[in-house]
Amino acid sequence: MQGALVREAAGVLHGKTLVEVVEASGQIPAMALDMLWSAQRAGSFEGTLDKVAEYYESETDIGGKQTAVAVGIIFYLIVAILIAVIVIQFWSGYFGGYSELLE
Repeated sequence: MQGALVREAAGVLHGKTLVEVVEASGQIPAMALDMLWSAQRAGSFEGTLDKVAEYYESETDIGGKQTAVAVGIIFYLIVAILIAVIVIQFWSGYFGGYSELLE
């Protein structure tokens, strides 16, 4: 992301606006671009950049927590399946041997 933004940064020297440069990099999501276009029209970049950064930081935190929960659930499911297989094998062997005795 940094490399793409640095490559496009020279456009500011050639008369492009900051938002045009960021948009040309292709690294910023559409919602953030919309917010930056609004900030450019209003002339309040700094506050908007802070809000965009806070939003995506919170989204990253939420995504990380959701991933951790999903991995935990998957781990427990795998362990539960392994235990079920072991229990089924044990009881199959137990009753298999019992049926041989009856014959």
